Amino acid sequence: MSHEITSLSVLFLGKKRPENEIIRQRLTDGLHCSVFSDTAPYFSDYVKSIASKKYDVVLAEYEPSSFFSTPVFIRSVLTSGMGIIYQVGTHETGVIQALINEGASGYFMIDDPAGLLSAADEALKCCRFPSQEYNGPVCSDNELATQEILDNLVDCFYVVDAEWHITYINSKAESCWGCRREELLGRDFWECFPNLKGSSERAMHDIAMKERIPQQWETSSPDSQSWADIRVFPLQDGSLAVFFSDITDKKHAEEVLRLSRDRQAVMLRLSDSLRLLLNPGEIHEAAARIIGEYLGVEKAFYCDVVSVDGVEYFMLEKLYSATDTNILTGLHPIDSPGVLAWENFEGRNIVVCDMETDPRIDDSIRPSLRDFRLGAWVSVPLIRNGRFAASFTVHQPTPRIWTSEEISLIEETTARTWAEVDRVRAETALRKSERHALQLVSELENADRSKNEFINALSHELRNPLAAVTASLSMLDLLDSSQEAKKVKMIIKRQTEQLCRLVDDLLDLTRITNNKVHLNLEPFDLSELTQSSAYDHRTLFEEKGIELVTEIGAAPLYINADPVRISQIIGNLLHNACKFTEKGGSVILSVNRCDSAAVIAVKDTGIGIISSFLPDLFKTFKQADQKKGGLGLGLSIVKGMVELHKGTVEAHSEGLDCGATFTVKLPLLSNPYHTEADDMKAEEQKKKTLKILLIDDNLDLAETTGALLTLYGYNVRTAGTGMSGIQTAREFLPHVIICDIGLPDIDGYEVARRLSGDSEFGNVSLISLSGYTQASDYALSRGAGFSLHISKPVDFDNLRRILDSINLID
Repeated sequence: MSHEITSLSVLFLGKKRPENEIIRQRLTDGLHCSVFSDTAPYFSDYVKSIASKKYDVVLAEYEPSSFFSTPVFIRSVLTSGMGIIYQVGTHETGVIQALINEGASGYFMIDDPAGLLSAADEALKCCRFPSQEYNGPVCSDNELATQEILDNLVDCFYVVDAEWHITYINSKAESCWGCRREELLGRDFWECFPNLKGSSERAMHDIAMKERIPQQWETSSPDSQSWADIRVFPLQDGSLAVFFSDITDKKHAEEVLRLSRDRQAVMLRLSDSLRLLLNPGEIHEAAARIIGEYLGVEKAFYCDVVSVDGVEYFMLEKLYSATDTNILTGLHPIDSPGVLAWENFEGRNIVVCDMETDPRIDDSIRPSLRDFRLGAWVSVPLIRNGRFAASFTVHQPTPRIWTSEEISLIEETTARTWAEVDRVRAETALRKSERHALQLVSELENADRSKNEFINALSHELRNPLAAVTASLSMLDLLDSSQEAKKVKMIIKRQTEQLCRLVDDLLDLTRITNNKVHLNLEPFDLSELTQSSAYDHRTLFEEKGIELVTEIGAAPLYINADPVRISQIIGNLLHNACKFTEKGGSVILSVNRCDSAAVIAVKDTGIGIISSFLPDLFKTFKQADQKKGGLGLGLSIVKGMVELHKGTVEAHSEGLDCGATFTVKLPLLSNPYHTEADDMKAEEQKKKTLKILLIDDNLDLAETTGALLTLYGYNVRTAGTGMSGIQTAREFLPHVIICDIGLPDIDGYEVARRLSGDSEFGNVSLISLSGYTQASDYALSRGAGFSLHISKPVDFDNLRRILDSINLID
């Protein structure tokens, strides 16, 4: 049965305002409600009213700082069987759901008094009335009822009088303070809690007591590990009612949310800044500045790890500094004292909270760290392909407790910076590739033109000797004189040799281009061969009237080469010198020693070479003077043959009419009886004596790998478990141990630790084998004692190269 609205007794808790008078008038005249508001129900009064069930509905004006807008007030009203309606302003709509969640029966807007009717009706549906479900008063004893209400509050609650004596404590406050209420009631609050004297809590209590204004604030413990929300309400009798609750979880959640939002904002700023940059140094500088400013550190910088002459350094291009920098850009030793770089090498962060007390830092280097204002720092490594590639470092001169969130932010910054640098390098490589492609197109076009010129020249050059041969044969038919016939035959022979040389040059060029030249290497005296080659070409120089001078010492110069090809190199250089030297000129052929190389030099007094043509001199089909004839193949073949012998050839000329010098350098033999074949035999012998132990529980894989390594010439044994592998190693004494990480008894890390700790295996190469290839896996392998980490499936060509590089130590 619905309760008649006109029979409602309403406790109206609202200030005297014009709009509230309209509401009051609406309740009395329009709805014929009994409205009570003549006594201000402060703490003691409203408790009495609730206990006596004097009203049906409480109508309260919502104010954030008012005691009547607290969850405890709502629960007190509901416990007494009443309904509670709130009037809220339009700007306070956000609190409506919170009020409903706490149990409020309804609400209406201040500027919509007509809404009160539906709100009151809803309140009636939610209330318990004596004529329906309610079967009696809450409690016959008002004090017991009040205590039951307050003890069931979620919040801690206490009351102090005007003299600061504690007059009430609920059970939640007892539990929070860890003492019984009988021990505190009647005592001075500030004497019970002397640590609060002079605190902000005391100041807020004083304001509420003196000015009779409600106060609310949040406070934290000194270490900020716990938080409390405190609300103080002045009561009519001069006392204070105080509610406080633990909001640590809420504050931590807010802090997590704030950090997450801050992190998203700084990462968005980082991404927006870096994606517009086109230079790695600028990317390093921008990332360091953004993170340095966000973390409030003195310095931040990104370093690449570079290798110079086999030694690794940090390369610092740009850095962020909130003060004048005390770190120079450039190369810095990677093992500088105090930087703990070994942790970065192992893929771990370096985190120093206080340089003065960190036990990892030697006392002898602390003064130098103070000079560099290194009081606390974090250095995050970047591992790529199992290698320490870069690091990101922030530091400041004073101690600092680095949070996990800060370290995580630096880690993400390091990875993003590397990714952006990778992007820039890839884009640069792409642009370079595009330029190279355009250059190749241009070169192909030039090559096509050179090909056409070559075909024309070839046609011309072949027709000349053929024409001479044809003419000479015709003359043989007409001439009777034996002397004339002999002369004609010499012409045919000379032109035929020219044809043969052209064909040989074309064939050699094709072989060099397709890497199909076969060298018959053998040790011989270069001086003797050069002297012989000069003698073979003397007729050529005599016919043209050019002097050929040889400057060859008596001491032998042994090289390991193909004597036929070396003769061809010398012959081509002599032909070239003869071709471009006029009658009456001279050509000097010399051989001497320079350090560990034999040097062949051909110097002429010919027409010389212009400087602009020197870069193209050894290119195919290129000729300095096409009037001299030929195909432009001789010098190209010289270069190809010299490089096949691991040598070099150079040309020098002061310019036109200044002659030219061609210099060939070939490696000398330190021992003329020691050849490359001997080295190959030694390598094969090494393979046969290299002992390898393979530990893997995959028997098929172990058997196949072992058989393949045996075919390569190594001495191989296998084991299927970690313990059997250790036992086999002690018996077999291998030079190399290849061990799987995942084994059925002890894992590969433990196998490595046990073997590397044994002096008997001090010279053994330990190689880990695993399907896991993350940076952390490489770091674990190194930490256990492995010198190398190989991923599955095994690249046997790479494995063979690794094994061949191992030096045996007996």
